[in-house]
Amino acid sequence: MKLSTLICHRIPERCIKIKGKIIPLCARCFGLYLGILIGFLISIVLNIASKLNKVIMLSLVTGFTLPLAVDGITQ
Repeated sequence: MKLSTLICHRIPERCIKIKGKIIPLCARCFGLYLGILIGFLISIVLNIASKLNKVIMLSLVTGFTLPLAVDGITQ
């Protein structure tokens, strides 16, 4: 088993193509990893800018992660 298959299934029909070259991530995994990165950056900015209450921050993280968990479990 290749380590890269743990990151994405890499089925060519589902991968994004840019200028004829296939990106080694499917569209779903690309969106997932991009969303995680953007969410992480937003949480850093919000935490630094406003020092939100930890309960509020935890509820935001849970609310944004819940659809991801449901999708992963049902697939």
